[in-house]
Amino acid sequence: MKNTVKITLKYDDGKEKVTLEVDADEMEICLENDYQQRLSVASPEERATVRKYTPAEFADRLNKDERNNHQKLNRHTAGYIKNLCGDDDAVPYINPIDLVADNSAMEELEEWAELDAMRQKLYGNLPKAQADLLWEVAINQTPVADIAAREGVSFQAIYLRLETARKNAKKFFKNP
Repeated sequence: MKNTVKITLKYDDGKEKVTLEVDADEMEICLENDYQQRLSVASPEERATVRKYTPAEFADRLNKDERNNHQKLNRHTAGYIKNLCGDDDAVPYINPIDLVADNSAMEELEEWAELDAMRQKLYGNLPKAQADLLWEVAINQTPVADIAAREGVSFQAIYLRLETARKNAKKFFKNP
């Protein structure tokens, strides 16, 4: 049987209540995180008075009317950060996009890994000349006419080589 701690949250001056049962270990983690956060923002003089709350004190802090009513009324409002424990003179606006993690580097890495796997499959299954031609046209998007001019052959010759390479690639690629 797990140890639990009951916390009652109140809205609208205590008219509306919700009781939550929280695992005691999770409550301890929450209390420790709250303590560490309050300790980090306290001035050097105030640090001596900062102490870890009990679950009841933590629930009382959560039940401040200003906090709960604000949370209830504004829970769907994005972008505004409100100082819930202090003065509300300045309510800064933060663009919600700034709160989203930037995964562009990870996306580039995944795209590069896919391209590298495709390159290995292409060069592992086709003759080098055919693989080079497919890579140049499909990935580098070089026009067939430019390749023909560079190699000094006709457009038709490059086009026929490309068709042969595509036919051979269909054997091991789903969508060549």
